[in-house]
Amino acid sequence: MGEQGRCAWHGRRRRSTCLTDLAATVFALPTALFPFPAEELAAPWALGLLYSASAAGSLVAAATGG
Repeated sequence: MGEQGRCAWHGRRRRSTCLTDLAATVFALPTALFPFPAEELAAPWALGLLYSASAAGSLVAAATGG
């Protein structure tokens, strides 16, 4: 396993592909998990709020940023 990881990490293209995939996975994880707290709260309307919260936060950051 270690030798395969070192082989994949040495190529510049492979490394950038791995890092891009890791970033996409990390940033998409909360969106993938949103249905679970909404189901746990028995509030299907909360799912829409959770999905729109990131867009609303981006809008506030863009409006108040320098």
